[in-house]
Amino acid sequence: MRIIVAATILILSACSVKPPEGQMACTSDSECPDGWICDTDSLCYGAGDTAAPADDTDGEDT
Repeated sequence: MRIIVAATILILSACSVKPPEGQMACTSDSECPDGWICDTDSLCYGAGDTAAPADDTDGEDT
């Protein structure tokens, strides 16, 4: 039984939990997880992700 508990703890400690993007409030990048940014909506996002898609207001159909 002790081996099972020890193995479970070891496996779980190797897992990393990634919080959902856009759910953590921030005022600067330093308040977000490493490698994430504080976007213009004051929420944390992974680098390269954005808060919302760009608004296509030029009137052209694509």
